[in-house]
Amino acid sequence: MKIVCLESPFKPSDADVEQYAGRYSRAELLRQNLVYARMLLLNSLLRGEAPTASHLLYTQVWSENPELRANGIKAGIEFHNRCDLVALGVDLGVSSSGMKLAQDNARLIGVALERRAIIDVSDGRDPRDLLAARDLDTFPYLEELRAEEYRAERNGKAGA
Repeated sequence: MKIVCLESPFKPSDADVEQYAGRYSRAELLRQNLVYARMLLLNSLLRGEAPTASHLLYTQVWSENPELRANGIKAGIEFHNRCDLVALGVDLGVSSSGMKLAQDNARLIGVALERRAIIDVSDGRDPRDLLAARDLDTFPYLEELRAEEYRAERNGKAGA
């Protein structure tokens, strides 16, 4: 099984905020970036790969302040030394900081680099419009457990 480091935009760039002003807020652009990263993760799993997406993991436990962000990027880059492939999700472009650093690092250390486009925009639609229409799913297993608990509670089997 191929170990793949996935890279995609996380923090919306000022250029994106300006481009989509009046259509999407900075928070909505971030939500779309998260949806996209999860789509990349699923796409990689469906390819039979063992993916990692540090920008999905590390941002769950700390903020985007510059020092923590830099440490998160460094930690994610460290995985490049142990992976078979760095895959850049390019449907939303290559972000100027983290993704370019990942691309340059992969080339520097000789890890295979691949650009992946997973959103069909052959009809000319903006990928952001497609992402805006998608829900940001929570955690499927957690949702399954909650549904099970709800069913048990309704059937008088609380705590089952």
